[in-house]
Amino acid sequence: PLGPCWWKGGCTIAALEDIAITSANPYPDNYSNRVTYSFTYSGVTTARIEFLSNPGLADVNDHLKFYDSNNNRIKDFISTSSDFTSFEIPTASFDVEFISDGSGNSTGFDFTATPLGPCWWKGGCTLSTLEDIAITSANPYPNNYSERVTYSFTYSGVTSARIEFVSTPGLADANDHLKFYDSNNNEIKDFTSTSSNSDFSSFEIPTASFDVEFISDGSGNSTGFDFV
Repeated sequence: PLGPCWWKGGCTIAALEDIAITSANPYPDNYSNRVTYSFTYSGVTTARIEFLSNPGLADVNDHLKFYDSNNNRIKDFISTSSDFTSFEIPTASFDVEFISDGSGNSTGFDFTATPLGPCWWKGGCTLSTLEDIAITSANPYPNNYSERVTYSFTYSGVTSARIEFVSTPGLADANDHLKFYDSNNNEIKDFTSTSSNSDFSSFEIPTASFDVEFISDGSGNSTGFDFV
């Protein structure tokens, strides 16, 4: 048997538990034409998919597809695919569909699914007093993060938050922005690709609530951001 979830039709996974999904190597000529596996994380709302090695698919008729819980297709890999960088599925549940048409086989696939922290992709969260949080984007982030996404965070019992970058953000160009606002909608910081390293020193937001807005215009991507 391969891994705890493979060939089970999926499973429910405890929050913050990584899973490894591995096909047979080589896989059969025909995996019943089409097989779908469903996975659900409890307590989080996003999974990051990362390939351990480049998938081997026999031809353009064999597919490895990923869907979110709304049946939106996130990725469709075939033999001619070349972009196997990590990506995110912005729902707690996701489906993996594998199609092998019977004309040939190859080495298959091997990837991990990792749940992201409790606040990312939630639209924000309420945090207990003196609790640090780490906010991390995909690396690289998608060309277009729905053009604009905003996350709201609220600390209870305090009136200020300090923001500190773990590493220098990578933003594709001057059209991609990472912005911070206080609870009165005052813009505290606006970072773009032209921001200098000195701009990324720690700073404070003088309200208990704050918003983080990320804009990706679709023209390119980069390494994203990582801050506490």
